[in-house]
Amino acid sequence: ELTGTSWSGVLVQESGTLENAAGGTVRGAGELDLRGGTFANHGVLEPGRSAGTLTVSGNVAQILPGELNVEIGGLTAGTEYDRVQISGDAQIAGTLNIAVIEGFVPEAGDTFLIVNSLTRAGTFGAVTGTDLGGGLVMQVTYTATGVVLTVAAASGE
Repeated sequence: ELTGTSWSGVLVQESGTLENAAGGTVRGAGELDLRGGTFANHGVLEPGRSAGTLTVSGNVAQILPGELNVEIGGLTAGTEYDRVQISGDAQIAGTLNIAVIEGFVPEAGDTFLIVNSLTRAGTFGAVTGTDLGGGLVMQVTYTATGVVLTVAAASGE
């Protein structure tokens, strides 16, 4: 079980399920090598280290009350915005928290692939940080293989 873990590099789980308990925070850039197993997030997952990529070799289950925190500071995945890159399946639930960082000003049409997986099921029950100001919002789109954020005009603007 992981709780309050921060790392860079490779963290290996030889078999089974690696869990982040409710109330725990896992943050890092690098790889969770699960050897085909599953990372079950009941707590807070923060990929990267102020924009970065967390690569998961295995599956990810985002479970209530789990949260995924992503930072958007530019258009390049892994160096300017956060991404969770999953070799297996992604089960999405819980809350997505979006934060714009480092003075970045997104423009209409900008897109950010924040979760990329073999397959994706489920959706976030709540999303925060979508109002970007200036008549723009961050829209969440679910694809067969991930989650994409797109900057668009706010409804009624």
